[in-house]
Amino acid sequence: MAWRIIFVVWFVTSVLVEILSQLVLVMWLRASGVKVSMFLSGAPGYVDGLYADWCRTNGKNSRPLLIFRRIWLINCLIVAFTAVGILPSWSQKP
Repeated sequence: MAWRIIFVVWFVTSVLVEILSQLVLVMWLRASGVKVSMFLSGAPGYVDGLYADWCRTNGKNSRPLLIFRRIWLINCLIVAFTAVGILPSWSQKP
């Protein structure tokens, strides 16, 4: 039972961090004057590319944030595939 709670916390945390970091980055880019397509902002890599372009233009280093976002995206994929494997077994009675 404890592993189910751990998994749910991992799943919720992963999804929330991914969504909130995307939202914060989009809002920050828009405030910085970058034109962001809201239609494309949900596509993985689109906002990261805009951020990398902004950093290149302004002489900043984009690598730390982009590495964090890639690691977190991989984490979300791992938790999603794990959920696909685990959730069907939760519906069965012990």
